[in-house]
Amino acid sequence: MLLQLFAQILCMSLMAVPLVLLVLGARALIRKSPRWVICLLWGLVFVRLLCPYGLIPVEVSEDMPGAA
Repeated sequence: MLLQLFAQILCMSLMAVPLVLLVLGARALIRKSPRWVICLLWGLVFVRLLCPYGLIPVEVSEDMPGAA
């Protein structure tokens, strides 16, 4: 049970990685932007980590390799 919970939390956290990379890339491109824009972008990452469910639900199945 604990291992399944860990796998689900890990999966949800990994779903936020593309947004983090997008924010890091945007920060490099818009260096002269106001401070509130950068805070807004990181706020989006924060919301994504709090509500990690996307439009397409992703579940860890026991049939998948690496799933315990």
